Amino acid sequence: MADYIQVPGKHNIYLAVPAAYSVLLKLGESFDETNIQLETIFHDVHGDRYGGPQGPPIEKQWLGLMGRAQLRLSRWDPAVTALLERFGGLLTTPGTVPDAAAGALMLRDRSFRFYFQAIRDNSLSRNFPCCIASNLTLVAGGTKFAMYTFDLEIHRAPEGHAAAGVIYNADATGV
Repeated sequence: MADYIQVPGKHNIYLAVPAAYSVLLKLGESFDETNIQLETIFHDVHGDRYGGPQGPPIEKQWLGLMGRAQLRLSRWDPAVTALLERFGGLLTTPGTVPDAAAGALMLRDRSFRFYFQAIRDNSLSRNFPCCIASNLTLVAGGTKFAMYTFDLEIHRAPEGHAAAGVIYNADATGV
């Protein structure tokens, strides 16, 4: 097997809002690196032989995958980041949280589709159809150097979602 060194270059990062899942809007470009981590979710199964819930598990159940990413953008479109800051249309007025928004379900109706387009090698591009952004931060917005950062939770798309069951794939079309 030959050694292979990948130099991915930058990522263009696109998003689609829940109402227009197949229409990608360019959010921006990654700064330095894009870290996406897929976490395996396990559940401990306890039994009486080992002390019940207080003892060690007798088995582990696999419950699926979830992803997390911390994104740092060196370039971004303020109109598209405003969509993130409205949480998929949940908030209509910036800085105001209406009573009706509290308790809203996010994955099926308010999640975003994120598409990471690897510039040098398209086989490394990834489509994440069910994501929630949080901790949105503009760093040094008035200086020569600025950065927009946020955390991304990547979920398996639930029933009723346009991509039900999908955690990620390479689909750029969203169809």
